[in-house]
Amino acid sequence: METKIPLTKEQAIDAMFVQLELKKAEVALGKKPVYFISNPFRYSEGMSNQIDISTAREERKLIEVVAFLKERAKAYGEAAAELGCESKFTWLGFTPEEWTADCQMRVNVLQIDKKVKELAALEIRINKVVPADIREAREIVALQKELGI
Repeated sequence: METKIPLTKEQAIDAMFVQLELKKAEVALGKKPVYFISNPFRYSEGMSNQIDISTAREERKLIEVVAFLKERAKAYGEAAAELGCESKFTWLGFTPEEWTADCQMRVNVLQIDKKVKELAALEIRINKVVPADIREAREIVALQKELGI
């Protein structure tokens, strides 16, 4: 059985800040989405009700888009087979896979935004337990790094 040596308060705080920075770095890696499609999604070619996937704020709307495309692609494939045609389904000029990739990318961004908020709240909580002298020492080190000292 592994015996853990208890950390001092300062060591525990330093470990928490190290973990927080690692989590922030992980989150930052996923913040740069590149979408396939710049056009808004519409459920009908003539319908004015549009969804801009790159700015959608609700995961539910993105799920609805993908579900709609899956159903349309299935029906299209069945109709093409029934008529003896070979034709690839597209919606507004893009494949369901391209639409789905963009929706997935947006869901990832929304989840990253949620994680960023969680990490910010965690950082506030960590800072509440940091004694003033340690906070001051950490700030001095940060300022020295910024000034190249």
